[in-house]
Amino acid sequence: MKKNRFHIFTVLLLSGLLSLTGNVHAGNYLSPSRTVAVPGEEKIWVVLSTAPALLLLDLATEQPERRIDLDFQPSDMTVSPDGKTLYVTEYGTPGKLHAIQADNGKIKHSITVGDYPSAVCINRKGDKIWTANRFSNDISVVNPNKKTETARIPAVREPVALALSPSEETLAVANLLPFQSSLDRYISARITLIDARNDQVVENIALANGSQSIEGLCFSPDGNYLYATHVLSRFMFPTTQIERGWINTNALSIIDMQDKRYYNTLLLDQVDKGAANPRSATVSADGKRLYIALSGTHELMSIDLPGMHEKLELLKTGKLPDALTSFEELPDNLSFIHTEQKRIPLRGKGPRHVAEYNGQIYLSDYFSGGLDVIDPDKAENSRFIGLGEEPEPDAARKGELYFNDAAFCLQHWQSCISCHPDVRTDALNWDLMNDGLGNPKNTKSLVLAHVTPPCMITGIRKNAEIAVRAGIKWIQFAERSEEEAACIDAYLKSQTPLPSPHLQQGKPTAAAEKGKQVFEKAGCAECHNGPHFTDQNKYDVGTGEGEYAGTAFDTPGLREIWRTYPYLYDGRAKTLREVLTTFNPEDRHGKTSNLTEEEIDELTEYLLSL
Repeated sequence: MKKNRFHIFTVLLLSGLLSLTGNVHAGNYLSPSRTVAVPGEEKIWVVLSTAPALLLLDLATEQPERRIDLDFQPSDMTVSPDGKTLYVTEYGTPGKLHAIQADNGKIKHSITVGDYPSAVCINRKGDKIWTANRFSNDISVVNPNKKTETARIPAVREPVALALSPSEETLAVANLLPFQSSLDRYISARITLIDARNDQVVENIALANGSQSIEGLCFSPDGNYLYATHVLSRFMFPTTQIERGWINTNALSIIDMQDKRYYNTLLLDQVDKGAANPRSATVSADGKRLYIALSGTHELMSIDLPGMHEKLELLKTGKLPDALTSFEELPDNLSFIHTEQKRIPLRGKGPRHVAEYNGQIYLSDYFSGGLDVIDPDKAENSRFIGLGEEPEPDAARKGELYFNDAAFCLQHWQSCISCHPDVRTDALNWDLMNDGLGNPKNTKSLVLAHVTPPCMITGIRKNAEIAVRAGIKWIQFAERSEEEAACIDAYLKSQTPLPSPHLQQGKPTAAAEKGKQVFEKAGCAECHNGPHFTDQNKYDVGTGEGEYAGTAFDTPGLREIWRTYPYLYDGRAKTLREVLTTFNPEDRHGKTSNLTEEEIDELTEYLLSL
């Protein structure tokens, strides 16, 4: 093979691509989620996220050279410029950044960062590292030479991916979900732009209305554009059909970095075939192709980048002959870049990360225990590299695949994670057909759904088993076997709440302990009781409006409530404080009107600790 010429932007575009829910199949499934080049060598490191381990792969022989087993859950990694140190993020609270010797796997030192770090990025000098801390909603700045965190930079909500510009002047952050009331007419997750030289936020940029689950980020080689992959949800329509992306579409958004503003959004889907759940993205070394991992459809998408930009500019300036759309209408156009894109089926399933090494495209296949290798000029020469023994999947593992697999959906527009990322919530209101039309309600987390019936906000489904099967039929518009539905049940039952980042060393703070007493005093425990803080009954708590005035709603469990905002049946409350005060008419869900400000703070702290 030719001397190693790893694409430097691939090395720098380090996005968090692992859906981590706190359930590790230790020593079992491999679940490759990230690849990182070894500088100056024809080798890559692969994160085996649920093994959990790091694997060094020789690209010349396509054989594993070394494996480092870990005693923690890795979420991402990067490599020092000399290749001697691996920087690996531990997904937990508090989060850790571990410096590991590449030659022997020993931990040299560990640095405490924010809660649940999901992505890590290093500059070319190797003297500055950033971690995206998903549940403290911030970015840690680390000096690896001094072995210390030097700053914290605020993000918006659940930062999960990072990209450093070619000039290293700007760090881009993908915030997974919107932080808004679900009643807002315009709702979007945001991209945070940070001045990487002084660690200051420059902009928080909203994408097209309905943008959520931003998973992939990469810069153009000249740094003029930033590309982001995400789901584009049509939450403003009732879910009466699936064709033509009526519920969810899948998108590429472009940020103009010269003006640091939103440029436009292009749909990756085709008119009759979705491109579900785009994850990682990277630009080829020559700048001619944009590659995107389509995790829901198990494909690689290749886009002619110069052709795409030329077409965009012609449309914007009114010089595109016979244009069937306007520049402003592009987020609704399913065919604009059809001629510029190519979809390549993969041998493995669930691609998480895409990167270019020596002119070949490598994708980490989460559910197949290996890597797809694609020759961009001769896709028929693609191959699969197994990374070790991958056990036969049990029911829960099959269910995890099915939950993420858009093959379950008619025309492959979406998978279950499109509305329930990490089995939780997309923070949007949806008008489902289970209780009539014209009454959108907020997406619920599915964690503990099988042990806290009934299901849905109005309790219209007797249990989660019924809800799962109804979802396949009326949200995916498909017919699947009972065995497949039972596997999804098994997967959902295996999910447990994450420890709250509001705990200190695993224990409630002093304020939270006082808040527990306020919880009793305010009468919250009358309905929110038991191990999951729900009596599983329905009550009219005065929050229903319009046709829902006087409606009895299912008592929600409070476990992991710290991460499932916005709140109430229509997502009107951005914060728990609003639930307890602004939207608690006549003290009908807790007697809070007579509480002091300090008691409200303590009660909020207690709820956030659950």
